[in-house]
Amino acid sequence: METDLNDLKATILQDDTFAKAAAGSVDPETTNKVLIPKIIREGLP
Repeated sequence: METDLNDLKATILQDDTFAKAAAGSVDPETTNKVLIPKIIREGLP
């Protein structure tokens, strides 16, 4: 489980869209409610 969480964090942090959002182009609420769930849906089997 710990490895899965680390993999998930790495996947989110390496995503280009997340990187742009983290730089301030997207508000934090949108990042948490829209962007991160989208990355999880696309990245996990």
